[in-house]
Amino acid sequence: MKQLQLLMVAMLIVMRQAQTVEGVQIERKCTDTSPVGKCNLIFVKAYKVGGSTFSGTVRQIGASNGYSGTHTRMDSAGYRGPGWLAKSFRALRMTEPFLVSEHHGWSSLLDLRVATQFKLPPYYMAFVREPTSRWISLFYHEEATRKGIPDTDENILNYLKTRPKNRSHFIRYYGGGEPSEVFSRFNFMGVTERFDESLVALMFKLKVNMGDILYIPSKVAGTSVDFLTGRQLVRKRSNHSRAVYDFINSTQFQLHINSDKELWTLANSKLDLYIAEIGNETFYSALKEFKHQQHKVQDHCQMTAKQLPQRKTLQSLQKYFGCMSEDEACSYKCIQQYWKTQMSS
Repeated sequence: MKQLQLLMVAMLIVMRQAQTVEGVQIERKCTDTSPVGKCNLIFVKAYKVGGSTFSGTVRQIGASNGYSGTHTRMDSAGYRGPGWLAKSFRALRMTEPFLVSEHHGWSSLLDLRVATQFKLPPYYMAFVREPTSRWISLFYHEEATRKGIPDTDENILNYLKTRPKNRSHFIRYYGGGEPSEVFSRFNFMGVTERFDESLVALMFKLKVNMGDILYIPSKVAGTSVDFLTGRQLVRKRSNHSRAVYDFINSTQFQLHINSDKELWTLANSKLDLYIAEIGNETFYSALKEFKHQQHKVQDHCQMTAKQLPQRKTLQSLQKYFGCMSEDEACSYKCIQQYWKTQMSS
């Protein structure tokens, strides 16, 4: 009888610590008001949201605060399927606190929230972008740059008609459900169009220093080169034909992206609330200083195309840019040294 009572008490404790996402029991996310060092940092990296640049920020924060995994890709251990993250964690001999910053949807990261797997709770982060802009950016990334498909209006229109399908990308990638439900799964959700504001808001939320959030844009980095293929990035055109705009504004396309647009609108509203909580004067003063430092660090650390190796492989580009992982946190040593000099002057 006593054993049964103890078992029931243990089950109640687990139930109180858990919530359900798509039928899977998961540990409650990090609630600490000073989460750095007390929670594992998890960036669920969607496609074409400025994710590689923000991933670099997460890695820099981790490097400054003793996190494991700053230079590691968790999927490099080769595991797939259920339990892949915990297996990778052990195989790579990582320790807590650790960070994950990769292209894995919400369901692939549920392992992080099982109480028996990790001691520290996860601090979840994500970014969203205006859906139409994201789809066009994805065309230039997947089709124009990597496949060499001309960026004609006809090709763009065909891509928009065939790719979005019936479900919004962010809603599906971040676990499904209503936009408010999706948003509630994360500790922080930034907005691509307000990238710098998002970083400064996160700086206040995590209580880290400004040097940790300075960055060199991953898809610029002075190169105009795609790190995976070595191809020149195809720059987006600002103007398109009337047929493209008519389709974008059509009921058919708007229905496809409606849930994503609601999530994007919600994230914008919540960002405004973050700023109000910090205080407008305090926040915008910090944002002004950040932009000033950001301009200086890019002039100081950003390489030019002339400095690139002739044979542009991923490895050669990483070597020249000194990235932590693939095209993330590039020139981080230069940024760290720059900030150290600023603090000592």
